[in-house]
Amino acid sequence: GETEANVQNLVLGQGDSPLTERGLAVARIAAADNNINGKGLKYWRTYCSDLYRAHRTARIVLGLEMDRHDDRSEEDNLSEVDLIVDARLRELAKGAREGFDKSLTYDEATAARLDRAQNDQSKSEMQMPILESIDDAWDRVQSWIDSLIEEAIADYYSSQILREPGSAEECNSKKSPNSSNTPKIYDVFALSHSALIRTMIHQMVESQLPPDY
Repeated sequence: GETEANVQNLVLGQGDSPLTERGLAVARIAAADNNINGKGLKYWRTYCSDLYRAHRTARIVLGLEMDRHDDRSEEDNLSEVDLIVDARLRELAKGAREGFDKSLTYDEATAARLDRAQNDQSKSEMQMPILESIDDAWDRVQSWIDSLIEEAIADYYSSQILREPGSAEECNSKKSPNSSNTPKIYDVFALSHSALIRTMIHQMVESQLPPDY
């Protein structure tokens, strides 16, 4: 969602900024979307970036945070959702440009940051934010995807062992009128940031994208 830094035309990267009223409104619209929070829809895992703007957005979208603008009832609040905060879903780190106007080149932002540091002498200004390459960002996203797949595989085989013929779980499932042999669906909710999402799309389906994407 839109942040105060977006309105001020500042580069955020792995810096952070509060959501604006418009950003909060967009999150509430997403929360009301049946494709995201439809009745009966249950995610196997829910993740978000550890940056505050993404965490706040995810909480609103998943119904973990309700405010005076929210017209959902308490019964619709998905308070049982276990939202996992993962730093691997952070935005692409943009180095010296973070916190400066988007119109500045990297060299201009570096010079401005050094000039500010000389006048300020604060540790936050003296420390240069990290700059990530596309490959750096993809490496951490790939690590997240790999761990997710590993967990899903382990969960699947664990459930199969429990349901082996003659097991208590298998017998109980036959007795229960509500039991189902429908395969488990591993739906995952993940909320990240625009540059990182573009990186993921290009790395996974680049050859399938239209030329003007």
